[in-house]
Amino acid sequence: MTERHGSLMHWKADCGHWMVVYSLEPTPAQCPDCADKNRDALESVLKHWGRNFRVAVSAAEECMSDDVAEALRRDGVEAPDELVEKLQLIADKCARAVSDLDDARRDMDKLLGSLPPRTERLTMSEAS
Repeated sequence: MTERHGSLMHWKADCGHWMVVYSLEPTPAQCPDCADKNRDALESVLKHWGRNFRVAVSAAEECMSDDVAEALRRDGVEAPDELVEKLQLIADKCARAVSDLDDARRDMDKLLGSLPPRTERLTMSEAS
């Protein structure tokens, strides 16, 4: 357990709610309830965005192809070389998008893992 400094006292946080803090420690801007509410809301948003990244990666993978000409031949589709070249450029962009989206999803997962823990709640009865 962390050594605490000062005595317990009541403090009105910037959020307008009263809370118990140690007198010689930095005072938080938000009470534990508001801090946890904001943390939980942020966590929910990050998880939602993470799911969206996974869907976007899946969609971008659908148009990826290292060899569009071969993929078209395999599907029995004939296309002029000029069109195949344009389709290959599009497929290459999809591959880059998948890579970028994977990077963004990993960054999002790291951010989600770095959220602060739920806030400690002190009570005056701990003043023993």
